[in-house]
Amino acid sequence: AVSSLFPFPFDLTAAPGSEATLDEDLLGLPSSAAIPVGEYGISLTFEVPQDDIDEGTETLYLKVTSGTIESEITIIIYDTPPFEATMPELVTVPCDQSEEVCIELIQDPAYSYPPVDYYWTINGVDFGSDQCVTYQSLTSSLMEVYMEDGCGREIYLQGLFEVPYDALELTMPNDTLLCNGAAAVMELEIEGGQPPYQIQWDDFNDEELVHVVDPEESTEYEVVVVDNCDYSEFASTKVDVQTVKTTIVRESLGDDTYVFDVLTDPVEPFEGAYFYVWEFGDGNVAYERAPAHTYDGLSQYEAKVYVTTNIGCSDDAVMDIYGDVLFYIPTAFTPDNDGLNDALEITGRQVRLFEIWIYNRWGEEVYHSTDMDAAWLGDVDGGTHFAPNGVYHWVIKAAGFDTDAQEFRGFVHLMR
Repeated sequence: AVSSLFPFPFDLTAAPGSEATLDEDLLGLPSSAAIPVGEYGISLTFEVPQDDIDEGTETLYLKVTSGTIESEITIIIYDTPPFEATMPELVTVPCDQSEEVCIELIQDPAYSYPPVDYYWTINGVDFGSDQCVTYQSLTSSLMEVYMEDGCGREIYLQGLFEVPYDALELTMPNDTLLCNGAAAVMELEIEGGQPPYQIQWDDFNDEELVHVVDPEESTEYEVVVVDNCDYSEFASTKVDVQTVKTTIVRESLGDDTYVFDVLTDPVEPFEGAYFYVWEFGDGNVAYERAPAHTYDGLSQYEAKVYVTTNIGCSDDAVMDIYGDVLFYIPTAFTPDNDGLNDALEITGRQVRLFEIWIYNRWGEEVYHSTDMDAAWLGDVDGGTHFAPNGVYHWVIKAAGFDTDAQEFRGFVHLMR
């Protein structure tokens, strides 16, 4: 090829037999032009208006004439294929997974198509301009895409990005009441959500669902469960611990007869809620809360009560029964060293504190002791002299285990 030495003009016309015309079917193509000096050729562009193309194809035989030189270019014009596309109407994806969603262009491979621009929004928020988007969500979302091709044609599509999710639900046992020292099985049940789960106990350093608990005091057990979609739920249960405390009280009616009662903590919620078993220590028993019992007064006894609450907790209490203070004091003794009745010896029962004073007939103290087991040998002045025969007055102050101090008085005859 040789570059033009002079301007090279030429005309463009539609040759006979053409179905298309230069005026209506082509825009921008001149009827004449010239190749500039020094150039090998020129480029002429044109466009085909969409509205001016009939159905099917049209052929334009473009005749190029320059003086006596003629050539012909065949241009085939065909309708642009329809602009069609589709996207999934429903995409179902678990909340812990992502999914790629694409626009599928419906195109005939026998034709060429203009380029397409994409404008994605998800829940009204811009989300890219590619043919495909990758998305993950905890909740369902509306996906919309606006498309425009190079011919200015537009398409709007939408689909639902569905995230199925069953609500995370936790179940724990109802609040429980235990006796002190008892144990219970506590099981956590998990439904719904997206496994695997993270289990966070306040009271345990593990993620187990089942625990055996035996708290020493009332305890609230709390747990938080987080599923794989980062949803969380809280649950708790309370284990109350009942510790029953039992105390015996009694009232003396005299003659070794007592009315017993029992104080409990917690108190009996209603009559008949607690079960009582009394053992009086002399072989007799009773089953009411406040029984009366008469002892024979011959010994010390141990009264015991067993209490069982309405939930099965139990305790017991013990009380010693000593009876009334009693003394046996001889009315005479003979301190003559014959081995018979040589001292004033006092025996007593249920005596906790004891003190005795002995006076002669002039009111002078001749003996004093705080030991009931110590006997008066009939001496005076610290044992340096013998007390004369006669009647002596004694005073005893004594307190029992269940009685306040009492004073006893009497006389004893000293005879040598």
